[in-house]
Amino acid sequence: MFGKIITSAVLATLMLGSSPAAANEVAIASDVGQVVLPLLAGVCAFRQQRGPDFLAGLVAQTAIVQGLKRGLGDAAINQRPNGGSQGFPSGHTAAAFYGATNLARKCFPDRPALGALAYAAAIAVGVARVQSDNHDTLQVGIGAVIGYYANGVTFSASSGHVGIGYTLKF
Repeated sequence: MFGKIITSAVLATLMLGSSPAAANEVAIASDVGQVVLPLLAGVCAFRQQRGPDFLAGLVAQTAIVQGLKRGLGDAAINQRPNGGSQGFPSGHTAAAFYGATNLARKCFPDRPALGALAYAAAIAVGVARVQSDNHDTLQVGIGAVIGYYANGVTFSASSGHVGIGYTLKF
């Protein structure tokens, strides 16, 4: 099931991105990818009883992205190619890479082809963000790095104890 959904997302994004006149469709595809990949990873995480860790990483990823966007204000690095602001880093790409990394590392550790498809879908989101002039390659690249590394955030709770940690195995 996951493989078919990811494959469809990759193919749709790449096909839409093949025509310069399809910029709006490319932007829509990237909007879908930023939701579908983390959603699939979240379903897997809850099925594997990793829900708290998944949510902690997702919250950390979102907080880092939004903190940078707001904290950088009018800095040149925060300007989008289309003239907008709050472009650094790409939140779409960060969310897509968070989902793809979670799928590849934790849901499909013994199925590298599915992990590769998840990463291909996340890359397609980043490419779509550049093609639609919403981000430049640096903004997309840093978003990908944040999404990848946010997968190391862990959360634990027991009677009277709540802990947040970080562990990412390479």
